[in-house]
Amino acid sequence: RRATPRRLVRMGQALAAHGLTLAGVTRIASVRDGRDVILVDRLGPVTADQLDRWTATVAGELAGRGLVVAGTRLGVLCHSGRSFLVATIAASRVGADAVLLHPDSPSGVLAEMLRTEDVHVVAYDEELGDLLAAAGFRGTALVADADNPGGGSLPAMAALPQADIARP
Repeated sequence: RRATPRRLVRMGQALAAHGLTLAGVTRIASVRDGRDVILVDRLGPVTADQLDRWTATVAGELAGRGLVVAGTRLGVLCHSGRSFLVATIAASRVGADAVLLHPDSPSGVLAEMLRTEDVHVVAYDEELGDLLAAAGFRGTALVADADNPGGGSLPAMAALPQADIARP
């Protein structure tokens, strides 16, 4: 689509709000042309608008519940796909650090990463719950994969009405 002056201003606002972070780039992609498919995973295509809305809503819920705020760390124990992106970009939107945890790590290595990186909240794909438990994680664990719409999951948060969050 043609870059209209209004769209360019909105892209500049997204850049001013989030900088060149994952959150900023996602927001700019949505403003540029939100109908563009930017991800295809096992559940199908995701547009820039969908990803922007989901990450904004999840970020608002994480911050509103006091789970992840600016300066904290969110562990992301997910396979590639929308759950990985939503968790990682939502952390960026609130000014938190996303600590990427490898799903094939032995539980001892995972436990050491969680401890050394001071991770108290982990978003994880449901199939990796046993690995997280074997690592002895005692913090807050949030199911991240889109197949599980339970109340404390990121997909359930993404389905809520979008809430504004304070600029990080």
